[in-house]
Amino acid sequence: MASLSIPALRCGGPNNLPFSRTLRSGPFSLLFEQGELRRIRLGDREVIRRIYLTVRGPDWGTIPGILSDLKADVADDHFSLSFLLGYKQGEIDFSWQVAVTGGPEGNIRVEAKGRAGSAFATNRVGICVLHPLRECAGMPALVRGMDDEAREGRFPDLINPQQPFLAFKEVAHVVEKEWLGLIRLEGETFEMEDQRNWSDGSFKTYCPPQDQPKPRRIEAGWETVLSATLMLLNPESKPVEELIAALPASVTVPGMLPQTDVGKPVPGFGFGLPSHGMLPDPRDAARLKSLSPFHLRADFRLAQPGWREELRRAVAQADALSLPLEAALVVPENPDAALAEFAAAWEAAGAEAVRWLVFSETADAPGDGLMHAARTHLAGLDPLATFARGSKGDFVLLNRNRPGPQPGISLAYGISPQVHLTDNRTLVESLEGQAWGLRTVASLWPRSNAIATPITLKRSPLAMALKGRPSPEPGSPVGGKWRNQVDTRQFSLFGAGWTLGSLKRMALEGANSATYYETTGLLGILAGGNLSADLLQSPAFDFAVSPGWVYPLYHVFADFAEFVGGNAYDVKSDLPLRFDGVLLHAGSKAAILLANLEETAGPVRLRELGNVAGIRRLHEGNAIAAMEDPEHYRALPLDACSGDEDGWEITMQPFEYIRIDLAAG
Repeated sequence: MASLSIPALRCGGPNNLPFSRTLRSGPFSLLFEQGELRRIRLGDREVIRRIYLTVRGPDWGTIPGILSDLKADVADDHFSLSFLLGYKQGEIDFSWQVAVTGGPEGNIRVEAKGRAGSAFATNRVGICVLHPLRECAGMPALVRGMDDEAREGRFPDLINPQQPFLAFKEVAHVVEKEWLGLIRLEGETFEMEDQRNWSDGSFKTYCPPQDQPKPRRIEAGWETVLSATLMLLNPESKPVEELIAALPASVTVPGMLPQTDVGKPVPGFGFGLPSHGMLPDPRDAARLKSLSPFHLRADFRLAQPGWREELRRAVAQADALSLPLEAALVVPENPDAALAEFAAAWEAAGAEAVRWLVFSETADAPGDGLMHAARTHLAGLDPLATFARGSKGDFVLLNRNRPGPQPGISLAYGISPQVHLTDNRTLVESLEGQAWGLRTVASLWPRSNAIATPITLKRSPLAMALKGRPSPEPGSPVGGKWRNQVDTRQFSLFGAGWTLGSLKRMALEGANSATYYETTGLLGILAGGNLSADLLQSPAFDFAVSPGWVYPLYHVFADFAEFVGGNAYDVKSDLPLRFDGVLLHAGSKAAILLANLEETAGPVRLRELGNVAGIRRLHEGNAIAAMEDPEHYRALPLDACSGDEDGWEITMQPFEYIRIDLAAG
């Protein structure tokens, strides 16, 4: 039996498990992680999601900060921290000297003195504050501008393509009845963007403003001082003790309550073609077919050489799995000749399409003329294939280039949770952003289907190539920039829980179709039994991935596949950023799928569960066996479990994934 270290099995390695410390500032609880303040809460109500310092390169790349010289004085209701954050990458050499205090009255202050150790180009050096969606979306805000005037505003409900607030230094919103949480910012001019455009789970206050010239050249020795202060305010000047007394008691056993009143169809899903170029071996093909995928996605840049070879590969992959293709065409500015040539090659290859995704090589989103040309040349190839337009990258490109309604045209965009930040908690929070993207499509284009494609942990190789970071020739078996898009969490239990959360949002928010990951390889859902050791190596990790493994997220797709054609129902969680779940039902079968999205074990009480037929668990104790022999794991009898009229309690291990089958009657 092969093995992985516990950190690798849990979430891809120790680098994805940062040191975390719980602090208190009066009524606030919060986490301190890697020099950042996270999930600042009043009881179960999140007030601020994150306060952090940032240094970004001239291409918007986020430079990782290294924490050092930490000094801490921590008590039950207050704390004082000081530390250094250093940023070094290429020509960039910058440091923040940071002081953080939290008082018993609830004031939390972050003050940072920054200094450049070298001259470098940057798109942003500053302090950022993230505001949570559940508590803020659609809610009123009080914003104080740089002219010192206070103005009433509102956090956007649907995703706003532009900044909702510009040129301000304070923003406040209601957190509990008449109590306000106010962030006061000093040292720069600040503005806010709606990060749901990139599937993030937050609104972001940042500096400097976007309309300033970029990239900016900073000289060695340049210095800046910035601060952010969180305060509790209330018009009646009530003492903070009254607020603490009014807050609900902490939940020691998080509850999860299945909601069976409104169900949504479980959408069909597909996978991307493997970047490594190899066909699946017979066992891998059988495992992939057992998931009943609807399609394979293939990408064709018609202005670039190599698309004919990519078409040959795509047809071979589709034939091996007996699936049609979701064909993504990146079309040049003068489309007719390129589309006519592609249509002739497609017909000659005997390819079959389930959907045409039409994107522009030169524009952020395709115009009406390009869509007309695509339909003219492609509609006759597969009469049942549908058309989609939208963003060749993130949702923001669709949202900022909103097309008019077109009958029979779906809207497509990609999802990656690591556009801005890369840690586990950010990825979990991004699941809320996925839901809002689908809600915005449904509200603005009620007669258009939403197509989420592709959904990947890191941006897909095509998305990186379209951003000017070219990939190798399609199907190149060695080398390849696609290796840079590997995220080790895809092989882990965390990857399974994140995939469950994403599939849940796709179902409950009405996605017509979703395309995930790739079929095999380091970007796939299983390793690939016929792949060489070279194709299973990447600079992203230093452990071994064994040929023939399925990754833990394979079992999530296998569970969902049993219910395609049925309905999905929400499972409400008291701690939704830690425990997530969905109820699936089709015919006489029903099951609840649950995931622990954090690195610590914890108890969960399931209420109104009904009759339980049994439970199947996937955790660090049995995950390797489930990866090596998935058929045996899935054929094992379900474990017995019992409950009563008050519900059923279970302790979930770190990043554990659970399936609970419900009995009829």
